[in-house]
This record gives sequence, C-alpha cells and structure tokens, in this order.
Amino acid sequence: MNLTREQIRVMIYYDYKKQLSQEECLESLHKTFDDSCVSRATVYNWFAEFSRGRDHFEDEPRAGRPRTAVTPENIEAVRELAAV
Repeated sequence: MNLTREQIRVMIYYDYKKQLSQEECLESLHKTFDDSCVSRATVYNWFAEFSRGRDHFEDEPRAGRPRTAVTPENIEAVRELAAV
C-alpha cells in the first residue's frame, strides 16, 4: 500500500493529538506498515510543526519548479515542436 504524504501526516497528527511520544508514533507506524513507511526525522519534524500550531497537512507553496512538469499541455507542445 502506497500512502501519500498527506495520509502519513494525518496519522502522525492523530498520534500527536493522542499525546503519544515521537518514538511511540514511529513504532506504531513501523509496526502497522513497515520500516520504510516514514523516517524518524519526518515524525520529529511533524511533531514540531504541530506543536507550533500547524493544523493542515498539505505542502506549503514554494518557489521553484513544480513536483512534476509533465502535463498533457507540455506533451502536446513538445510534439508540436518535434513536428516542425
């Protein structure tokens, strides 16, 4: 089962709200899924974010190119350029 980042963050938030420790959260995730599900650093970072008041799970907008640049529009533009 492939979990999205947001799904993992929701589970970390749930454990945070239950007042589990970071280690208990990490152990629970590894026991339920596997050791590659999430890193220790990720759990600790998200506990810190939630303790600062963050209450949403999506990535913050940032500068730079998007995660993926492959869109139907881009594919069509490349095909048109290749046909010239």
